[in-house]
Amino acid sequence: MYKLLLLSIIPFFLISCNKNDNSSSQDIEASNYFALTLGNSWTYDVFEFRESSGNYEPLGYKIITSISRKKTINGKIFFYLETNEEGNNVNFNLVDYVGNIFVRDSLGYLVRPDGVIKFTTQTSDPYFINATGLNKQYGQYIPEVITLETPMGNFQDIDFNKTFLDFENGNNSHDLEKTYYKSGAGLVVKVVTSINNPNSSYFLVLTDSNVN
Repeated sequence: MYKLLLLSIIPFFLISCNKNDNSSSQDIEASNYFALTLGNSWTYDVFEFRESSGNYEPLGYKIITSISRKKTINGKIFFYLETNEEGNNVNFNLVDYVGNIFVRDSLGYLVRPDGVIKFTTQTSDPYFINATGLNKQYGQYIPEVITLETPMGNFQDIDFNKTFLDFENGNNSHDLEKTYYKSGAGLVVKVVTSINNPNSSYFLVLTDSNVN
């Protein structure tokens, strides 16, 4: 087990070790792992890495996500994650990384109506997301026991997925997104990184929530 200080100006720490997850997909769905309930809402503060200072600095910018409605699509019930911005009048193009989509829990897989997987804890095998030309984007669950300390408090037993590109030359990119979920609490932290610069990152950190 190790402890890593990720953000020097945010009380945000990560502790991880190997995870033995014996929970079944039925257990995950029955427990409402992804907190897909009408009226649930989450507020995230956004921080940006500044190469000039080597620190993550607050942007005075918030992302607010709420489950505003549900809809039956192809015989399955999907929930809409409605996402808005507050704060500085700057478009950071981050809201669509968090929401503005319909999703459902399909036996432990958070999926869109087109079947694309957004998050899972059911397999550590890479899962296909999309393709641009000959480059393919994949997601992957990393089975580690993770504890996060954030302004919202401590979250134990956090699950982690990452995304990356598989280039046509056989090489993989650095991690493009890192997504952290807490069972029954929803998304607690998300890291978004530029494909051109692994140091150009945004951190979305949960600071408030209303989860039933």
